[in-house]
Amino acid sequence: MVGRRVTVIAIVTNLLLATCLLATSYIQLGVVVGLSMYRTCGKVAIVVIRPVRLWSWRDLNSIKVGDLVVLRRYQPFEFWLKRVKYRVGEWLWVEGEHPQSLDSRDVGWVSIFSVYGKVVRVFVVERPSPAELQEIQLESRQN
Repeated sequence: MVGRRVTVIAIVTNLLLATCLLATSYIQLGVVVGLSMYRTCGKVAIVVIRPVRLWSWRDLNSIKVGDLVVLRRYQPFEFWLKRVKYRVGEWLWVEGEHPQSLDSRDVGWVSIFSVYGKVVRVFVVERPSPAELQEIQLESRQN
């Protein structure tokens, strides 16, 4: 019984240590829910994010057109996942894949300093149903 308890404590300690290392430096995990990026992320996805250090010009200059980025928004814990369409100096034009996605078409150019991180990997958990895809196509034709 004591040996099992020690093993469980060791496993939990290792998981906590690994979580702290992931959260503070190299990568973080996020969950994406919604249809804003339905082609890339489906309806539900888990994304691996490499945080961008705002004091590092190397990190800021690594953001390129076509990258999938996580942006900080106005509310605490509110983030956007969008694709960079254009970059002009320190300003980004970001767009979602859904025709009614809330993005730069609604709010304009976004500062590069609002980038939380770059998505390095996407694991799609659930794809949109055929009915949802048909609805999206109808909305894009109307716009």
